[in-house]
Amino acid sequence: MQQTLIAYYGQKPQALLQLVENCRHMLLGSAVGSFFRPYTDGQMHATLIGLESVVIREVRYNYNLCMQYHQSRALEYSAMESVLRQFFPIQIRLGGYAPSYAEFTSRGQLPYERSFRIDVPNRRVLLMGWPLDGITPSNALREFRRAMEQQCQVAHKYPNDNDWYMVLGELDAGIEGIPAQELQETETALRNILYQNPVELTIDLGDIRIATYADLRLPEGSTSSEPILNYLHNLQK
Repeated sequence: MQQTLIAYYGQKPQALLQLVENCRHMLLGSAVGSFFRPYTDGQMHATLIGLESVVIREVRYNYNLCMQYHQSRALEYSAMESVLRQFFPIQIRLGGYAPSYAEFTSRGQLPYERSFRIDVPNRRVLLMGWPLDGITPSNALREFRRAMEQQCQVAHKYPNDNDWYMVLGELDAGIEGIPAQELQETETALRNILYQNPVELTIDLGDIRIATYADLRLPEGSTSSEPILNYLHNLQK
């Protein structure tokens, strides 16, 4: 079993649920629809940072830290609550980014392009957003992930990443056969929905859970989760 630190697993803000439902409705009515297998409302989540590990002599070492830097440093759960309290709450905006908006980029792309993705190679559909400080873009997630690496010995899978992302569902085999123009038209339609109907969320400490899973998709039937502060406090007992 592995662990990951996530937000909005299970219960979600109504505005987020409505946005997801709008995206699902349009996807199911598009050329992608017959290949799209949406996740359940409860199953969807936003990954903050993976806690996946390898265990050597009963000590947990962060998998990403081992793979990226070839370092084996024991996870420091004792520092995690302090880091979480330092950075949260974090404000996130989904959508509201015009095609020409260029105040920041994500992996070299403008936020409009990254806000919604039909990821054919990995057969998944992604919704993305980014941190705000009031009305100004911030690097809060990147800074949180960096602090987790420095203080808790947990490296994020994607270095220097400031993305908030949620997988809406999977794509069946055969999706590769849809013409690229039809995929692009579907993505553009969804990106325009996000641009015209932005949603702002605030991730509080109470929204953050640690999930223990065997299946990376976190199906509710085989995944256990609990509020991260409860988990950390129980470790100290």
